[in-house]
Amino acid sequence: VRAYIGDEYECPRGHRFICSGPDKMVKATSSGHVKETAHKLVNMDMPLYFPCPCRSSKPLHAQLIRVYVCTPDTPITLSLSPWVQPAAPPCPVFYPGVEGGVSLPPASLCVLRFPYVYVGSDGPILPPGDSQPLLSCRVLKGMFTIVGRE
Repeated sequence: VRAYIGDEYECPRGHRFICSGPDKMVKATSSGHVKETAHKLVNMDMPLYFPCPCRSSKPLHAQLIRVYVCTPDTPITLSLSPWVQPAAPPCPVFYPGVEGGVSLPPASLCVLRFPYVYVGSDGPILPPGDSQPLLSCRVLKGMFTIVGRE
């Protein structure tokens, strides 16, 4: 069974790209084929912020904005359950509030839109500055699960 997934990042200048792991942008061949697997994307924490490859005088951080999931046309049900920690601990972890995640319909393209701003009990949680590590802001592994068969 094969499903297609991708994490899309966007920088403040509007540059968008997809990552296949916490340290790798997806590169397509000249014919448009992608030779990446989603193994790291599924089994590792993914950064909420990633250095943008755009050529700017100041390095910019792109933020995880969307997750795309193309579900297979099979009787297997996939579930999406994002848990986001937008800053280093003791920052709270945000999640959709649905037990077991959101079940995705078969043979469909689903898009999850992440918020631009996360707000905790003390107000907005600011993006990391230039001196802060990006990996402390992350989406915890386990966002994608196979729930079962219909």
